Amino acid sequence: MVINFGGNQAKRGGILPHEEPVFRLRGIERADCDSGREIPQRLASSYVWIAAVAGEGTVVCEQGRTPLEAGGMLLFAPGRTFGIETGSAESFSAYLLLFDVFREEEANPGRLRALTGETGFRFGPSEIYVPAARLLAVCESIGRYWQSPEVGERMKARAGFLELIGEWSAASAGPRRDPEKLLQRTKTFIDEHYREPLKLDELADMAGLSRNYYVGQFKKRYGKSVVEYMTDLRIRRAKRLMAGGSDLKLREVAQQVGYSDEFYFSRRFKQETGIAPSAYVKSRARRIAAYGPIATGYLLALGIIPYAAPLHPKWNAYYHRRYADDIPVHLSGYKLGEHREANLSRLAQSRPERIVCGGVSDEEKRRLEEIAEVVYIRPETDWRAALRETAAVLEAEQEAERWLASYDEAAATIGSAIGRRRSGERTLMIRFIDGRFYSAASSSAAGVLRFDLGIPVFEWPDEYEARVPLGLDLLAASRADRILLLVCQEDATLAAWERLRQSPEWTGLPAVASGKLHLIASDPWRESTPSAHKRVLKEASRIF
Repeated sequence: MVINFGGNQAKRGGILPHEEPVFRLRGIERADCDSGREIPQRLASSYVWIAAVAGEGTVVCEQGRTPLEAGGMLLFAPGRTFGIETGSAESFSAYLLLFDVFREEEANPGRLRALTGETGFRFGPSEIYVPAARLLAVCESIGRYWQSPEVGERMKARAGFLELIGEWSAASAGPRRDPEKLLQRTKTFIDEHYREPLKLDELADMAGLSRNYYVGQFKKRYGKSVVEYMTDLRIRRAKRLMAGGSDLKLREVAQQVGYSDEFYFSRRFKQETGIAPSAYVKSRARRIAAYGPIATGYLLALGIIPYAAPLHPKWNAYYHRRYADDIPVHLSGYKLGEHREANLSRLAQSRPERIVCGGVSDEEKRRLEEIAEVVYIRPETDWRAALRETAAVLEAEQEAERWLASYDEAAATIGSAIGRRRSGERTLMIRFIDGRFYSAASSSAAGVLRFDLGIPVFEWPDEYEARVPLGLDLLAASRADRILLLVCQEDATLAAWERLRQSPEWTGLPAVASGKLHLIASDPWRESTPSAHKRVLKEASRIF
């Protein structure tokens, strides 16, 4: 079994620092993900161990994608985000162990200080071996005892958790030959030397494996053959070079990404992307930046891929997944505004021609207007009108009308089909955060359901606006036939949701009892942009 810890390494000479930390278990969750599905991105408020117990999946975080299979374990520090994806033929199950770490303060002996990823806690080696069956047995034991109301039983759960810490510490005490680590080493070597004419025999020797076995293990681990992986790296790098506004000629781009023949590079690029390099460069000639949470969704509806945009695997997962390779300048999308100063500085360095943004503060307006011409999207207007206004300034009126016609056609088709199947149903849209329910009936996505698809979405009286909590009695009084529920993906809310979803008051709601409860994600249901609304249409078609 491989236990793979993210973050910084321990100092040489010991698994733990001299002042031994104190571990406190906060909870344990079972996460099951069917084939082709995903576990949504969530924000860790404590340390989280993902302990894989069945199947194979891919953990997605800010640093990239990490394959994880049964027996694997991955650590995330507080403040980090993570999600899990599976392939079309694989299911995946894991336990999430949530815990805190403390250390005694030097100036105040006996007083413990909580540690985070940034305050000095260091785990040991990034990869070690522990028997996979042992991981499953310990996690099952922890989960079983943790559910008990008895103090003694919960103490056993904590003891099991510390036993897991101890096994990890003991297993990492000595060096071991680690095939997974050697395989990872070759991948890292490819990442750093993809411009060079690498040979499979050399990579296999580096991993200490035969050529055929290495090829098979690489594809099993990373989902692509070595050649496919290297081609993907080269094409992604080429796209970044050509989209970055450089004056490089095609021959120079080809050489910088490892192709000596520009004509062969051109053929490979078109095979991989469906478009010739010259056409790609032409489509990326405009240096238009997106700033803030809604600009990207408007620009894409106009056929404009931003030159710069905020990206993050949790807060704008769709754009991060689909367009990260096509956007040369990545701004931070963490908590959509957390790194404002760094984003403004990076935007200034990228020298865009125009900046498109939604609602921003007066100080941000001043700073943005010092960088380039700014196009303001007016979020208070109807989104169709806002799209047309933005298109007029960017000289993209025809693209806007084509997109709107396509949207209206899709809405009419989907709405007609839903109306035939679900006539007379009453739908409730709510959010769950910090242990409380709130109405989502006034959201932009609710407007798509109500006005574009003709789905009756329950509307609460004015006193129950989006910030007023709703009790279970009110949910029952709505007499909803179907519930769309968005659960905030943060530890405290998820723990509260796990408790509430098993209560008789919740399971007795007609929509829940009849299997018409649908958990929806922030992406696209909380994004108020044309691009997100089109994705809501597709989601509604699946749900209804």
